[in-house]
Amino acid sequence: MHLGAPFRPLRPPRRPRPPPRPFAPRAGGLKLPPAALVYLFPELFTGDIDPRGFKSPCSTVKVKHEGLFLSMLTSTFIFLGHSGIISLKPDKTGLIFKTDIVSITKLASYRPRKFGYMARKIDNLSIGEKIRLYDAVVENIKTENPALYFIMQVFNNDLSRTELFHMGNPHQPLCVRILDFKDEAHRLSVIVRRFRAKRPKLYEIMLEEGKRILDNMKK
Repeated sequence: MHLGAPFRPLRPPRRPRPPPRPFAPRAGGLKLPPAALVYLFPELFTGDIDPRGFKSPCSTVKVKHEGLFLSMLTSTFIFLGHSGIISLKPDKTGLIFKTDIVSITKLASYRPRKFGYMARKIDNLSIGEKIRLYDAVVENIKTENPALYFIMQVFNNDLSRTELFHMGNPHQPLCVRILDFKDEAHRLSVIVRRFRAKRPKLYEIMLEEGKRILDNMKK
């Protein structure tokens, strides 16, 4: 008796592919937050040498606290823009006397704290929400050395719990491990230099915003 072809169950229809996520971050993210890389290799980001300043963890170079803070700020937000997380645009504030500022718009979500302490306020923004660069970084405190305050906040939040410093002590760097990140830091420095060359006016406004933060937090 001929029973015909063997029974084959029907395959369920394929689900359509979801549309691409708008403004998805680019590939090639960093293993450490941008400001943490600046902390580890300040000589790659600032030329503000100061024999009484911040000592690079694994070299003899010492840099000014202000220059290091400004490099942390610019590197963080330039990399966020490079990654498609935010847009950076020049803007103005003030009714009569206009001040140049940097306006940030969040374009994509990401895992909170991925970009470190300097991006902490961007973490909580909704997509499409705007914030001034100054407001994204400033804190409501007064201190003798605001730049050093920010430097230590970057260490405490982004580096102290890593295996790059013995027992989380900033004075005991484990340079064999830290130097593994030098290529990554160099890549970040190239991104920053290219941004500075392409958008010099916006870069200068970012520096001015950073200096206002330091001035307004100084005791």
